[in-house]
Formats: sequence, structure tokens, C-alpha cells
Amino acid sequence: MSVLGCSGGRESGPTTAETVTSGGSTVLVWGEGETGVVLAHGASYDAASWEDQARAMGDQGLAVAAVEDLSADAVADAVGFLRAERGSTKVTLVGSSAGAAPVIEAAGSDPEVADGVVLLSPAGGDLGSVGPVPVLVLYSVDESYADGIESMLAAASGVDIETRPLPGDRHGQGIFNDDQGDVVIDAIVEFAGR
Repeated sequence: MSVLGCSGGRESGPTTAETVTSGGSTVLVWGEGETGVVLAHGASYDAASWEDQARAMGDQGLAVAAVEDLSADAVADAVGFLRAERGSTKVTLVGSSAGAAPVIEAAGSDPEVADGVVLLSPAGGDLGSVGPVPVLVLYSVDESYADGIESMLAAASGVDIETRPLPGDRHGQGIFNDDQGDVVIDAIVEFAGR
């Protein structure tokens, strides 16, 4: 399967994703490297919707896998694929909107799955169950879910959380469609590489 698109002004790497099956789920994969990122999309998106962001992250040396299936098992299987097949020794999970719940569940179910978690406008999941991994939460201050996100953050006592409220009203992957897109990609790459 070929996935084509532009990278929003950044230098672009390979324009095709490799489609693999990992644990029975379809995963799109870009690049390889010691640092990996697994992407879980929002409810109205799919794995291919991450193409521009995955290429931009790949250009910065990350191995990237985008899951089609929004389940904790699919996320964990994608981590296993990056570790076994792409040489990733450190993997960060990224969940956008509805994709936050399976990312949180995967990280919380096994402390070896994730080295970090990034949530974009999380719309579900028990953040308090994420375990000992550090968490970065990015969301737009004027988005319709902002109050719910702030409540979720307040309820997650004992979790190592960094928040970065962004200007604007975009939700989840929609954040990439305004002037905050590059800021969010850079934050993910920086957090994954720490």
C-alpha cells in the first residue's frame, strides 16, 4: 500500500509507508531507529491519517508505526514490531483523542511496553493507570474538550505529567492543521528522544 502526501513544509523523507501485520492488526511503518513512536489515531481518522506527521518524525530519525486498530493489544504489538524489526530500544506511545484510551491501557498493562506516553487532546482512558512512565499532554486551550482534559489531568494524582496547552481550538490530530503542527511534532520528537 502506498501512502502519499506532503509534510507541511518540512523536508520530506520516503513517501511510502510499509504495511505490516503485527499480532493480527494492520500497522503502517516508516523508517527505523533506536527511538520509536507508535501512533494511535482519533475516532474519525485512520492509520494513514498520520502520514505527514510520521514522515516528519522519520526525517528526524524516529521509527514510526501507526496502528489501524484502536486497541491496547494492537498498540503493544506495534511496540513489539518496532523493537524486533526496526531496532527501537526506546518507544513512546502517542494517542490522539479516542486513541488515548488504548495507549493509556497498553502503557498501564505492562511497564515494559512504553518509555513514555504523549496524548493529544485525550478523550478517554484512566490516566491514573498509565503507570510509572512519563506523560506529555498537548491540547488546545479553547477546544470543546478542554474542561474534560483538565479534569482528567487533575484526577491523575501520582503520575509524572507535563502539560502543554496550545493556543487555538483544534482537537486531537486537528492541531496539525494550524500553526501549531510543527510545534507538536517537535514536542513529540523531543519527548521521545529524552
